[in-house]
Amino acid sequence: MSNTGEPRNDADPLDLGAPGFGENDRKDVLASRASARNRLELEIASQVDLMHSNLPWTNPGDVHTLIAAMSSEDPAVAAFTKLLTRYNALAPIHILPLEILCNIFFFVVHDPRRRPARANRRLLCTSAVCTFWRRAILSDPLLWTRIDLLSTNHSFLALERSQNVPIDVTLVCEDMRPIPSNWTTLLDHAARIATLTCTAASHIIEALLEDFPSSLPLMHTLSLENPELNFEPEFRETYYLYRDTSIAHTVTPALRKLTLEGVSLPWTLPLFHGLSYLHVQFDGVPFFFRFQVFYDVIKACPALETLSLHNVGPDPHDPDSVIPPMPISLPKLRHLDLYCSANRAFECITLILRTISNIQLTAIVTVTSFRSLYNAGELSFSSFGNDDGQLGITFDVNPYMSHMLTHLPPVRTATYCAVPVRPPQQIADNLREVLAHLDMHQLKTLVLESVPLGAAIEALSSRGTGALKELRMKYVPRDGTEEEMDGHQETLTRLVADVEVHFT
Repeated sequence: MSNTGEPRNDADPLDLGAPGFGENDRKDVLASRASARNRLELEIASQVDLMHSNLPWTNPGDVHTLIAAMSSEDPAVAAFTKLLTRYNALAPIHILPLEILCNIFFFVVHDPRRRPARANRRLLCTSAVCTFWRRAILSDPLLWTRIDLLSTNHSFLALERSQNVPIDVTLVCEDMRPIPSNWTTLLDHAARIATLTCTAASHIIEALLEDFPSSLPLMHTLSLENPELNFEPEFRETYYLYRDTSIAHTVTPALRKLTLEGVSLPWTLPLFHGLSYLHVQFDGVPFFFRFQVFYDVIKACPALETLSLHNVGPDPHDPDSVIPPMPISLPKLRHLDLYCSANRAFECITLILRTISNIQLTAIVTVTSFRSLYNAGELSFSSFGNDDGQLGITFDVNPYMSHMLTHLPPVRTATYCAVPVRPPQQIADNLREVLAHLDMHQLKTLVLESVPLGAAIEALSSRGTGALKELRMKYVPRDGTEEEMDGHQETLTRLVADVEVHFT
């Protein structure tokens, strides 16, 4: 191959991928071509030195600088170009076995950091380098499995070149254009779809779901995302729930990963069964549904590894949730992410936690819950798989929040941030309520913000400190004399070995 764009000589007989080439032959060819490259490099250097003795020489690639500075009519240009063509034709990449060369191309087109459209453009550019590369690229079906529906011409070519191997289909369209016409063509290849990712406005998603294949036997990943965000309740039905669409009758026996953002399908559909990954997210108004439906889905996914629910979950007011059924074991659960902002947020997340039995200490767990009212209380919990559970509670404590604490994984560090304007007795009661629902034999560090010393003493004295080793108090109000403050600190050091106090 020439760096000037001249194609490689395809008559080169030294095809190391050809039948009959043994390992010794391969080594001999490699050595012979390396020797030839060295001789050509010396010849190029000699020619350059004859013409421009003062030109700094680094490698044959520097000749491009020289050629660019020369007149196109100069006979030396053709001579240098010919030498470079021969030099580049002997490059090691041209004697790679075909399977290794195709593996290199595979990583070019399947780079997860690149969207399919850009990755496919890189593939097409690579195929234009020389006829040998083009022939290799066109003949390998695995290089044509990423199909972007917006790239109409490429998608038709990819469907043809991918032959019968599984394909990954992507549609990212955030404007108001209609669903691409090649979706109909793609339906003829539905049996080969392994992953389907659609990020589009509601009208495209609706059209897609209305014309969904009846069977997707190989599809293991389905992602539907609607970037349109409607926060008002009256708009919820326009993008939340697609009930009577053809996807309700689609058979997906291999589906393991399901992502829905801004799109809701009925959880009673069979595609919610047998999952290892489930992520459903809404922004704005939360979406609650019957507890029994949620319970049945979790029970139907015993191999669930990731469960991520944002503003969606079982309805706390559902009568079926009053008497809790037997918790479901999810031994493979490695990532649990729960987020809810609603008046019934704490009750909803408590139902979810109550449904799952024995969350592994090695699981990554994040929980965020708060009511959409001023100073109504916020709870956050995180554990990153190292038995390092960290709890944060802000503002007022309510009974539903307290009940949630009993269902969290072990808490090692707890932070309570009080409302400064609350009476000290109310702050003490809130703190005591929090500590009452924590296992003090597991809690190692307690961080208190805007909590009076007297309130901390009252709460810790009534609950007991268990294994608590560190007490960190920040923004402590000065609500007494210096002597009283010193006395309170001395009392705290008798309750907890390591105490640190910072006043406002």
